[in-house]
Amino acid sequence: MLQALFIILLIPLLFNFKRFFMIFLAFDVWITCFFSPTYSVYINLYYVIVPLFLWNYRKDFHKIKFKKFPLAIPFILLFVSFTLSNFKTGNVHYVWYFSRVIDEILIVFMFWIAMEVSPQKSIKTFYKASLFFALIITVYSLFETATRSNPLVTAFSNMGLYHEPSIITEVRYGLKRSQSVFLMHTTFGTLCGVLFAMYFSAYSNIILKSKRNLAILLSLLAFCTFATGTRSCIIGFGIILLSQFSSFNKTTVTLAAVILLGVLFGGDYLDKIIDSIFNTEAVGGSNSDMRDVQFAISSYYMLQNFWLGHGLQYTFTEVLPQNPELLGAESLWFPTMIDLGMMGIIAYASFFIAMIIYALKYGRKMYIFFAIAELVIYSMTSVPQFSVTHTFFYLYVMCKFAESKSSKEIANNKS
Repeated sequence: MLQALFIILLIPLLFNFKRFFMIFLAFDVWITCFFSPTYSVYINLYYVIVPLFLWNYRKDFHKIKFKKFPLAIPFILLFVSFTLSNFKTGNVHYVWYFSRVIDEILIVFMFWIAMEVSPQKSIKTFYKASLFFALIITVYSLFETATRSNPLVTAFSNMGLYHEPSIITEVRYGLKRSQSVFLMHTTFGTLCGVLFAMYFSAYSNIILKSKRNLAILLSLLAFCTFATGTRSCIIGFGIILLSQFSSFNKTTVTLAAVILLGVLFGGDYLDKIIDSIFNTEAVGGSNSDMRDVQFAISSYYMLQNFWLGHGLQYTFTEVLPQNPELLGAESLWFPTMIDLGMMGIIAYASFFIAMIIYALKYGRKMYIFFAIAELVIYSMTSVPQFSVTHTFFYLYVMCKFAESKSSKEIANNKS
């Protein structure tokens, strides 16, 4: 089944790579879910996409000013960290090494090149594909929340398309915690947040002639973020809202009014959420004591090899079996501390700094809150199948939308 899905996804890439590469990136968080212990659709697509990209863009590289790539420093640091940790620590994992280099570095670099070569077509394709994807995952989430069941994830698991997914049945804040089509609710909540930020930026900059449908989608994305019951995603969503107050206009006034009404009429519901944030034992799931234990374990192993860590995947292949209280190492930083050491911490920290600089330089000052929101989310929880560097996709498009002239061109471009 997985091999058949690989072929289905590969065929359009062979016939119209530039268009379907953007569509692939819009859906990539979902595509990463399709794997087994011995086969990953996403990883195998990597090995085809890279040479296809080089071939299809071979005549365009001369147009690119590579010095302008905003993530050059963090990506060089990440590459050095991955390479040294993998080959200098005695724990060599070739598949994981090449997968992470391609997924976290090359794919994002290729996205930027594609956007720079043909910004209008690429942004429009990514925008529309993400719009369709957002409708799929939010509408299905409504069904999941209403029925308190997830037949699609169960069916995919039974068919061998998903490997041991966590079927979330817990009820939090009065709602069944939604994971939509994903393996974890944190992935869904994080994706809803970045999609909300991108489409609200579109809404603010008059990307579509009719805003009614986009307003409905924004409402769905907001609801689904809360439906996940994930405190880190809800906090991140609140910070993302700040990123949209970049100017005083009709759109921001409307957003402020909606937030005020939510506070006035959803007081009890919000009280439960706020209480669970400051009193982590008020609801089920991870709490501050668990995080303290995870940090202590991570620190212990990091100090054994401070600069380079113990090698890729060491956290889950060696440390977790000996320390089950590590659980899922629920933060970007815990496995980074163990696997990559201080070099990895510096590399990922530089990524968030580069995001903030990019927002200040090419977007609007308030867009720095988007980068801060992602830092908060990825620091507070683990986000399976959603590489942190892929959040740059959405910030890039937001910054393009912030240019009113480009926004109108994208909106009116029918090619």
